[in-house]
Amino acid sequence: MSKYGLAVVCAGTLVEGETILLAAGALASRHVLNLAAVWAVAATGGWLGHVIWFGIGRFIGRARIVALVPRWAAAIDRVDGLIRTRPWLCIVSLQYLYGMRVPGAIALGLSSLSVRWFLLVEAVNCAIWAGLIVMLGYLIGESAARALQWSVRGVWVFAGVLIVTAVIYRTLHGRWPARQP
Repeated sequence: MSKYGLAVVCAGTLVEGETILLAAGALASRHVLNLAAVWAVAATGGWLGHVIWFGIGRFIGRARIVALVPRWAAAIDRVDGLIRTRPWLCIVSLQYLYGMRVPGAIALGLSSLSVRWFLLVEAVNCAIWAGLIVMLGYLIGESAARALQWSVRGVWVFAGVLIVTAVIYRTLHGRWPARQP
């Protein structure tokens, strides 16, 4: 897993990536993957994915989209107005709305938003997003490992108590308890 793990993280974050990042964070908690490398690759992959989808929106353009689906014209205009008035909020919020990263980046590409502004804000946003999700996965991995460790210890303690009880019973009574038919 450590050989291809970072490539999988990068590929997963090009599209959505939360589930992959949670798993990668959990693997980092067990030292299968390097935590800093997972964060860096996830932030880079997320940013590259947004740049690609933003570019697709710019390449396709509003005119082609409206020509293909005329009823979307009003919605695209409303979204563009929102993006013009609150660009930072739109870029940041679309990152955290599950399932909206790809369509949101395409919509940002269709808008009149400055490419430089998008690239800068998105880079910072992806770094924060990747850090939050990876650390959540790390904490989940640590918690799961501790819970499993306690449950395994509990089984051994129970087995030990059972064996000690059987030996004491045998010593005191000189026989094993009779089986009930």
